[in-house]
Amino acid sequence: MFEDDFDRLLKERNTKEAEAEQIREILNLQKEKLTKYLFELTAIRASLDSWKPSQRIR
Repeated sequence: MFEDDFDRLLKERNTKEAEAEQIREILNLQKEKLTKYLFELTAIRASLDSWKPSQRIR
């Protein structure tokens, strides 16, 4: 019985390690996309700011 429990625990650990690696890969891809979008958003913001009318001093 101990051997069965031990084998089951080893299998569960291996499964969780594989799942964790997949999750890390997905998160890294999402991080790369988010970084790209943030860079694009910064460029868009700079472009929009350049179109603001200048203020007149009275």
